Amino acid sequence: MEVKVEEITSKTLFGKKTITTLGSQDISALWRPFRQAINKKEGLNPSDYYSIQRYGKDMQSKSLSLNTEFEKCAAIEIVKDACPDGFEEIVLDGGKYATFEYARNMGEIQTILMGFLNNWLPNSAFELDDRNHFETFGPDYDPFSVDSVEVIWIPIKEKGSK
Repeated sequence: MEVKVEEITSKTLFGKKTITTLGSQDISALWRPFRQAINKKEGLNPSDYYSIQRYGKDMQSKSLSLNTEFEKCAAIEIVKDACPDGFEEIVLDGGKYATFEYARNMGEIQTILMGFLNNWLPNSAFELDDRNHFETFGPDYDPFSVDSVEVIWIPIKEKGSK
């Protein structure tokens, strides 16, 4: 896994949100109506999709469990006037992120993330920051295909900084 550190500015996205838990997240219940709304909107052809997780302080305190609730968002970057009905504004905070590409079966993602959190992060000059975690991928992305690539974005800050 090749990890890069990138800094981005805040982005205003639009999409749908749900509250779920780590143990029971039904991603298709969020993404299916989201994609259907985009397909119904004439002329709307986003180049990137954003899958956003807002964990809050539980991620920093390492008190995550299968019952941990978090906000899951499906979003795209468009102008407000082009928004499909029912979409909400979602602000993606700017800052430093550790990024890496992922192109494997979705069943392996937890192992990859744990490797990042337990190996790369402690051996770097960074620690987790309390901002959104997210992934980006193109319109042809298929979570069940090992040929599909997504980019994982994990919020970081320099160790000891506020």
